[in-house]
Amino acid sequence: MVGQNRSLGWSMRILYSGVMVSVFLLSAGVSADPQWGQALYDETEFEREINGEWRDDVTCSTCHDPEFYTRAERRADRYRSLHTWVDSCNTTMSVQWFPDEVDAVTRYLNAEYYQFPAPAPQE
Repeated sequence: MVGQNRSLGWSMRILYSGVMVSVFLLSAGVSADPQWGQALYDETEFEREINGEWRDDVTCSTCHDPEFYTRAERRADRYRSLHTWVDSCNTTMSVQWFPDEVDAVTRYLNAEYYQFPAPAPQE
């Protein structure tokens, strides 16, 4: 029982440290950086079945090449709808990004492909 309490204490410390790092990064403006969104877009790997094969190396670009974003019949027609699509992929594909990460990927895609007027950053 004593060992369990000690490990719980360490777990809480690790959790608290992670929360504090997240708060620091957010306050430092990292979430507003499109490069962070690009890194998430390019490097986040998740598991998916594709063409009957289970893969653990799926990234956004597995399904979305640059032509996907520049096609004439693209579905996003403003910043908010782009954000909705990114959030939908996050949920549907079980990517498990936090809301600030969805925001960062949206900012990256907007800067790279769409150039919609973006909402003012929240302070």
